[in-house]
Amino acid sequence: MRFLLFDRIVEAERGKRMRATKLVTLADGCFVDHYPRRAVMPAALIIESLAQVGGMLNLYNHNFAVEMVLMLVDGVRVVRQVGQGESLALEVQMLYDHPYGATMRAEARVGDGLVVTVARMVYAHANTADPSAIRTNRDRFAYQSGGWALPEDGTA
Repeated sequence: MRFLLFDRIVEAERGKRMRATKLVTLADGCFVDHYPRRAVMPAALIIESLAQVGGMLNLYNHNFAVEMVLMLVDGVRVVRQVGQGESLALEVQMLYDHPYGATMRAEARVGDGLVVTVARMVYAHANTADPSAIRTNRDRFAYQSGGWALPEDGTA
C-alpha cells in the first residue's frame, strides 16, 4: 500500500522547485487516534508530505529514470499545528542536484502562515533504464499533477 500525502502538484519548474497542495480532512487516516477531541495532522506526516513532493521534483528533474530513497531530513522547525479543513501549500526548492542524489529545502504553509520548514532534505538516487520503473514513475507524476506537466506523447 502506498500513502500519497499530497493531493495535487500545482506548479513544477524542472531543476528549481515544485508546489503542491494537501487538503487536510477527517477522512485522512491519521486523525483516528491523533487527538480525537481536537484533531490535528501529525507534524511527521506534514514532513512526509514535503518529502514526497521533493521526491516528485527529483523524478521530474531526471525524466523519471531514477530510483531513490530519502536519506536525511535536517533542520525541521514546526511553527504550528494543522487541523482538519485547512489546506496545506507545500513547496520544495532544489539546492543541489548531485550525480547520485539531490538536496532540497521545503516549507508548508496554511494561507500566508508558515507551518513547517525543513532546512535540508537529502535524497540518494540511482539511474534506471527499466522501462517499467520509468513508466510507473511517470504515471504517478501524471496522476498527482493531473497530467498538465507532461506533453501529449508522455515524454518529459
